[in-house]
Amino acid sequence: MTMIDGTRTLVLGGSGGLGSRMAAELISRGGRVLLAARDATRLQTTATAIGGNVPSALFDLAEPHHAAHIVETAVAALGGLDGVVNAAGVVAF
Repeated sequence: MTMIDGTRTLVLGGSGGLGSRMAAELISRGGRVLLAARDATRLQTTATAIGGNVPSALFDLAEPHHAAHIVETAVAALGGLDGVVNAAGVVAF
């Protein structure tokens, strides 16, 4: 048993890069995650690649009203929430 075992984590930016790697590591240590990102296709591809029954939800960091909704979604899907990984970002040119 690890400190991660059984924890429930919301992973923002979970469709690739650091977010997907963090999610995979949490799952490998016994944690449960909800992947959240703005690209539905990449999100589904990542959830499938990680394996198991990984829940996911669309989330856009650029839309402030999405924040409360994604937390509610994570709590409902995971039965609570123990932590958040923010690997999402917004780039403006």
